[in-house]
Amino acid sequence: LSSAKEDTTHEVKLLIGQAQIAMIFADVTLVSRLIEGSYPDYVQIIPEELKTTAIVSKDRFVTSIKAASLFASTGINAVTFSIHADQQVVTLSSSSVQAGEHVAHVDGTVHGGDNDIVLNYKYILEGIQHMDGDIEFQINSNESPSVLRSKNDDSYIYIVMPIRQ
Repeated sequence: LSSAKEDTTHEVKLLIGQAQIAMIFADVTLVSRLIEGSYPDYVQIIPEELKTTAIVSKDRFVTSIKAASLFASTGINAVTFSIHADQQVVTLSSSSVQAGEHVAHVDGTVHGGDNDIVLNYKYILEGIQHMDGDIEFQINSNESPSVLRSKNDDSYIYIVMPIRQ
């Protein structure tokens, strides 16, 4: 449904069953099943204190991530995000045997100390695609979850687990 063009108008059929729901839109059918049990307590994995915060332009961040993705190793899609407090910059780096190496710098506002984390670039792009304005990128260490927030919407929080190397 997210790939539907905004300038088109189509009827959406909504079918609701006891344990599933289906949405039929043009040539797309989406079926979702209700999972029995309790939903995981996601609040527990949101870090309470974050050592490093970088505020960057969404457009510059997305452009740099997409460029780094071209050089990321196939399979794990690893991009290293390095936040440099003294330079007020986030450095993105990636490499693969086939494509070579890539380094990009995104200027921003950094609070806290220097920090590095390796993340799957696809998860980052997925998380920020619906955010508007500047992005708040927060990390504690390369072993704990990173947090992405929109500066324009406090209700949206996106958590990404690091790739362990």
